[in-house]
Amino acid sequence: MLDKKIYDAITHHLLGNHDSAQTVYQSLLKHGDGDFCVAIVKQILAASPEMVEVHQALGGALMGVGQVKLAKQAFEYILETHPTNGEAAINLGEAYSAEGNFVAAEGLYRQALAISGASRYTLVLLGMALVHQLRLGEAILCFREALVLEPDAIDAKLNLAAALFDLCHFTESQYFYSSVLEAQPDNAMAAGSKLACSMLACDWSSWSDEKFTSLMRGQQLAPFWTLMLSNLPAEQLLFARKHANEQGMTEISSPRCPTIERPDGKIRIGYLSADFHSHATAFLIAELIEIHDRTRFHVIGISCGPDDGSAVRQRLVNAFDAFVDIRDANDSIAALWIEALDIDILIDLKGYTKNTRSALLALRPSPITVSYLGYPGTMGADCVDYIIADSTVLPLTDQQYYTEQIVHLPDCYQVNDSKIETPKFSSTRAEHGLPAGAFVFCCFNANPKITPQIFASWMRLLVDVEKSVLWLYRSNIDAERNLLLAAQRHGVDPKRLIFAPLQEHALHLERYRHADLFLDTCPCNAHTTASDALRMGVPLVTLRGMTFAGRVAASLLSAIGVSELIAETQEQYEAIALSLAKDSNAMSAIKRKITDGVSCGTLFDTPRFARNIEAAYKVMYQYALAGEAPKSFAVAAQ
Repeated sequence: MLDKKIYDAITHHLLGNHDSAQTVYQSLLKHGDGDFCVAIVKQILAASPEMVEVHQALGGALMGVGQVKLAKQAFEYILETHPTNGEAAINLGEAYSAEGNFVAAEGLYRQALAISGASRYTLVLLGMALVHQLRLGEAILCFREALVLEPDAIDAKLNLAAALFDLCHFTESQYFYSSVLEAQPDNAMAAGSKLACSMLACDWSSWSDEKFTSLMRGQQLAPFWTLMLSNLPAEQLLFARKHANEQGMTEISSPRCPTIERPDGKIRIGYLSADFHSHATAFLIAELIEIHDRTRFHVIGISCGPDDGSAVRQRLVNAFDAFVDIRDANDSIAALWIEALDIDILIDLKGYTKNTRSALLALRPSPITVSYLGYPGTMGADCVDYIIADSTVLPLTDQQYYTEQIVHLPDCYQVNDSKIETPKFSSTRAEHGLPAGAFVFCCFNANPKITPQIFASWMRLLVDVEKSVLWLYRSNIDAERNLLLAAQRHGVDPKRLIFAPLQEHALHLERYRHADLFLDTCPCNAHTTASDALRMGVPLVTLRGMTFAGRVAASLLSAIGVSELIAETQEQYEAIALSLAKDSNAMSAIKRKITDGVSCGTLFDTPRFARNIEAAYKVMYQYALAGEAPKSFAVAAQ
């Protein structure tokens, strides 16, 4: 029988002051486990079944201290005994959401709506459960309905803006973020997200003000966007460091397993990525995985992204010695899985890009961690030991802006696949909407890389080169509309801008045959897009930036021996492009030089690259084996 003093104390606190439920639970936890606490409240309910509030409060307390399974028992008990209790259905749905079971959560939120009618809170929760199931259209309807009920609801506006963002409806997303900022001017997340919308939509109408305010409002801007906005490495470090701290990646921790001498002499390396599918990273790295020296390395692929069934996905699965999919595992489980793989060096190919799982590096599942290829900047994280670069993209004088130790490869840092063949088929200009006889400037970089300053240069070139057009990548309708309007403001006929849709890789490469000159962006350059253009023999003019992301094209051009296409100022950038566009002999000469550089230079010599990066891995391993801290070093050409 329950002691009456305990009974009175619990009922007094739980019924009289629900906010103290967590305190009561924690006090009871000192004298027993969570099951004991649930048993106590069940005894109370047995004596007084009408006291549903006790169980409701206990469930809330259990959720508050992370005892989700026990909280579910509390809420399930209420629904069993009181099936028309809408609040219990909502609470149980939140418990399932906390476990990641969004299908069950959806059902409970719908049950709550059927019981209690529409409410802003329940509709937002339902919308969030649908977002997690990638049912964005249905989620947007929920958020809109919530705003009909409560037009000023901030949570509904933020979730609606985020869902619209994911569907590439950037102008409307920007509208709702602006609405949030009207009510909450200091909402840093809304300010940063609004700026991201403007970048993706190429909407520069309030560019200067938005950039300034987003930088100042608590630095609430994802580090990825700073690569395209900022030409200052110190500024990029600031954002990366803040983000890393929020992710728990700045707490210094030791690897959970030591570096050991392998009896078979093989260093075990793991490549972590969400992009082992039809993605630029996969196209770049496939051959490297295939030709790693298996007498010295055991190579494991760790995938946290989708399986699209593509040929490059299957090629990678076949290339790795082992391939594991951690997509459905949380960071703690994924880290344990990686640790069980007994990896010496874990190479993160994502950094702070879409679908990243870089936060699990903070759990130190391997003795050595490396950032490579996917993120051209510092991660600001103490749990990442090295970043692989070259002397062009990341000179050692920039070490002060990097929390990682810098490793220089001897040629270009970017790996490429020498097995990709020039497409055998041919299209016509007309098939791409390009006018016959026009000089075709092109830039297939992602829209957020286009800045108003670079676009102004492009427009001046179109004015100066008669019968020229600008061929751009079609990303979203908002960006296309805004770029056409921007051209008109510069006095250029919008019809001279042609937009290229997303295409399968071979088709994308083939259409480069119709481009005359690639115009790069800055402060964030073309990366894979640049090596694609050079592979197809298209000259590329770049403006060297002040950061890793802004020096990639310079590194690629240097690797094929065409450094004369690297400009140091915007004026020089325009002058080089104009000179080539107006001098057919100079254009022919540079194209021949590019063709020779692609054939004989280091950029597409994948076996040479493999030897160089393997030498880097060997040095990292030897440092760790000797008990030395990571330190910067350069690899001699192998």
